[in-house]
Amino acid sequence: MAKILIVDDSPTVRASLNAILTQLSHEVVEAEDGYDGLSKLKRNKDVAMVFADVHMPQMDGLTMIKEIVLNTSGKYGNIPCVVISTEDDKNIIDLARLSGVKAWCVKPFQTSVIEQILSRYLEV
Repeated sequence: MAKILIVDDSPTVRASLNAILTQLSHEVVEAEDGYDGLSKLKRNKDVAMVFADVHMPQMDGLTMIKEIVLNTSGKYGNIPCVVISTEDDKNIIDLARLSGVKAWCVKPFQTSVIEQILSRYLEV
């Protein structure tokens, strides 16, 4: 169906989301932090959606999402970006929305919530 990039510093979270997405017939690319996520995105030009944690070493998720959304070449600006986080601070969520985040998914996430996000933002 679609290729989806998961960016999270937790191998357990990546594995959990990967299992849900592959069960739903999506192809998954994984990255450990924002820098790794941008690198994987450049090598996988057919990524249709990004799921990213907020708090990660090297480059956090919101900084990475800003890079994707504000990419001056326009290559990535249309990719829907979703935050997956334990964070529920309204100020951070508002900042994320201003950064271009389409949806916010609180960990631990449910398959039904992931399915709703996919159906809302992916055309597959």
